[in-house]
Amino acid sequence: MTKKQTSYPEYRTINEAYEHFRLVRILFKYSGVPSDYLEHMRNQVDKFTTKLAGTSSKKVKEMKDILSVFKKSFIKKVVKKGTEDKDFSLALYTTKTNNGVQIGEYFVKIYKTDTSARKLYSVHDKHNRSLVKDLLLYEVAFMLVHSFHNDYDFGDQPVEDILEQHAEYKKIVFNYDTQKNKLDATSPEDSEYNYYKNMVMGLKRSLNQVYRGINSKYSRLIKAKETK
Repeated sequence: MTKKQTSYPEYRTINEAYEHFRLVRILFKYSGVPSDYLEHMRNQVDKFTTKLAGTSSKKVKEMKDILSVFKKSFIKKVVKKGTEDKDFSLALYTTKTNNGVQIGEYFVKIYKTDTSARKLYSVHDKHNRSLVKDLLLYEVAFMLVHSFHNDYDFGDQPVEDILEQHAEYKKIVFNYDTQKNKLDATSPEDSEYNYYKNMVMGLKRSLNQVYRGINSKYSRLIKAKETK
């Protein structure tokens, strides 16, 4: 193995390799991947192809299919070496978890509380310390993990912008739930029914508008910036 390849992960199991290949394919579907990573993938496929019994031949075939997609994308656009490409290097430190994603030393947890029917998200560091909790959106949790991995901290503009958007979303959610409960408890014959109905509709529009802004920012992080 060459020196440049040693910076790429050596997968312990075929499932680990397969899941990470799939993730990288999603992140770099349009912009292509570095040529040295293509070579690394070939080596990984070969390794699992010749492994002892227990290796899923179906998974190996799917990994080869992913490699083929990479090759076609790479032909369209020549990119830098993997170790020199910031976005691609980030992908190597990104892994899927049961709760969502881990980037480097930061990860997302999903949980529920007795007071909320919604799923909530928290962001943790390598010591499992909760940095941010009670997040209503996975997109927000992902963007915070991404920011912390890139050495931004509380008080830095990228982090504060994300938290500010989430605070606005959370406030509207609270008002929406409050008015929706009042609407549900009001008879259609009641004189206040239309008032609550209009309030709920207006808050829902506001909620969707804020969510679109958050989701747009999230999408820019996980999708290629250029499409061919």
